[in-house]
Amino acid sequence: MNRVDRLMAMILLLQSRRCITAEEIAQHFEVSVRTVYRDVSALGEAGVPVIAEAGVGYSLMKGYLLPPVMFSYEEANALVTGGLLVEKLTDSRMREDMEAALLKIRALLPRDQQDSLSRLAKRTGYLQHASVEGHSVNIPQVQRALLDLCVVRMTYKAGSSGVVTCREIEPVGLLHYAGRWHLFAWCRLRNDYRDFRLDRISSLEMTPEHFVPRDDRALDELIDQWVDSENLCYVRVRFSGWAADKVDREWSIGIMNKVKTPDGIELTMATDDLRCLASSLLGFGDDVEVLDSPELRELIAERAEMVASHHRVK
Repeated sequence: MNRVDRLMAMILLLQSRRCITAEEIAQHFEVSVRTVYRDVSALGEAGVPVIAEAGVGYSLMKGYLLPPVMFSYEEANALVTGGLLVEKLTDSRMREDMEAALLKIRALLPRDQQDSLSRLAKRTGYLQHASVEGHSVNIPQVQRALLDLCVVRMTYKAGSSGVVTCREIEPVGLLHYAGRWHLFAWCRLRNDYRDFRLDRISSLEMTPEHFVPRDDRALDELIDQWVDSENLCYVRVRFSGWAADKVDREWSIGIMNKVKTPDGIELTMATDDLRCLASSLLGFGDDVEVLDSPELRELIAERAEMVASHHRVK
């Protein structure tokens, strides 16, 4: 963190505390106490009313507030992403509160940053009932590529075959469904649109090349076409006994619908990897039943036979 960023962060830290010592500030920013003294002096010279009380610590003069408008690029993008999560996955009252809060924050941002957030919001989406547990360290880079219309070079591992390929893609939109983040993009290797799971991208870099979008439709207009593609399967599974209780409390990945029945619980799940789902369901033994996917039942049966053969006494 450079000094300018640290000084801004120090003001926000002082705003959040009634009083804080030089040692606590030094520990927070991982600098020396002597550096803290110099920074406090610089804030005073810049007109920030920092009050120093011997034996007590530092505080800001009552009534002084600095609006936290100096968001980094990644922080501003996170606001949009978080706002969309609240919009899709919470009740109406919280959605209203979040919309009001984001409106106030946007009003304080520079115009160019407001425009960037608006563009990113149009290129980010969630399917109803989608889990929010998916995680990817590539999200900030993907968001920047979406805004700047940059060609991305990446190394990708296919889910079914496990084949690793190097690809150049033109990012179109970021969508969260089936428990994972997905990047929709035009793939130059396949010469078609493709759905890439972010957790299967092992390396990713933005190239200096920019592209012109091949389709001017908004992301939400393309979701139905993409999600109903061959990459995504919907299955219905019934859990009973101890499995029903465990699934009801702990399972969230890929759930599109959940129905409690007298016999347990039925889940409708979306997945782009039936083999992985089969391995997960196998652990529930005879307390799980696949209701409407012959392919998934066959995969579970194959794995059960492999396990039995491995442990069978010879």
